[in-house]
Amino acid sequence: MIIDILLLDLNLPDTNGTEIIDFVKNNKMDTKILIVSMYYEKSFINLARKRGAHGYVPKNVGKKQLVDTLHKVIQLGSYFEQIIDVNQTLDRIFT
Repeated sequence: MIIDILLLDLNLPDTNGTEIIDFVKNNKMDTKILIVSMYYEKSFINLARKRGAHGYVPKNVGKKQLVDTLHKVIQLGSYFEQIIDVNQTLDRIFT
């Protein structure tokens, strides 16, 4: 069976998403991995990227953005939207 793209959460009942990423990579599956997670922070995004995910979106993403991201991952090979660190931005504005 060929799986073109896998939508994967990092938080799973019996395992975690990074183990699934490792499994896909270790078995040399030609499957793109798009993380869909409630953990939309730089540290989680960087972890997923380093492990081999091809994209990352928050769980509350709208349908259009999800579909657009799926297309970008398929067309470009990977897609990680730039996220803004709100605390750093506020620190720069008010200091």
